[in-house]
Amino acid sequence: MENNQIKELGNKLADLRKNKGMTQTELAEEMFITHQAISQWENGLTIPDLGSLLRLCEIFNITLNDLFYEKKEEAKEEVFQMPNDNVVRIVAILNSKILKKREIRNGDKVCIVFEEPIPGSVDSHFSVMCKDVGGSVNAGSYVECGDVKEGVNCGSYIECGAITGNVACGSYIECGDISGDVTCGSYIECGNVGRDVNASSYVECDNIGGNVTTMGNVDCNTIMGNVQANKVNM
Repeated sequence: MENNQIKELGNKLADLRKNKGMTQTELAEEMFITHQAISQWENGLTIPDLGSLLRLCEIFNITLNDLFYEKKEEAKEEVFQMPNDNVVRIVAILNSKILKKREIRNGDKVCIVFEEPIPGSVDSHFSVMCKDVGGSVNAGSYVECGDVKEGVNCGSYIECGAITGNVACGSYIECGDISGDVTCGSYIECGNVGRDVNASSYVECDNIGGNVTTMGNVDCNTIMGNVQANKVNM
């Protein structure tokens, strides 16, 4: 190896050690050698033998290629910086471009399934099936889940537990209680609704805390606001 290559290797070993939060003494103990040997490697005075190189790769969880060759930088357009806001985002990417919903063909045939509860929110271009959600749900197609701590917005139907927030969907809603406003493209069957309800088809709920607007019938226990419907059964 040429002197500049030895120096580069030493610098890389020093960076790997520091990034792992290790001192030269701690690394030496892992290697079963003296810390002076580590110092000589990092200062480009000597180079590790093959056995030592393999042990270093094991400690730093890298390959020999990682040690001796620079990784190619990813193209900037392929790196997507997202905020650290505890949101699960599911998108479709073509080459380096995030596709918009209207550009995703047969998006309703793709369903993302979460086996465990989600502590934050979900933002998906596709359908979502999950257990409880600690935030909101935004899906391109249908949503089937447990309780949702915030609102739900989707392009198709919703089948879930209680929803704390507003709800909007392109098709029907079958769920527990909803604390906010409800807007849907078909019917609503749910528990209590805290605010206004707007549905293209019929509405079947327990109690509604706001107004109701629908082209179909309304079957509820009590409605606190005004009602515009084909027929009201209370």
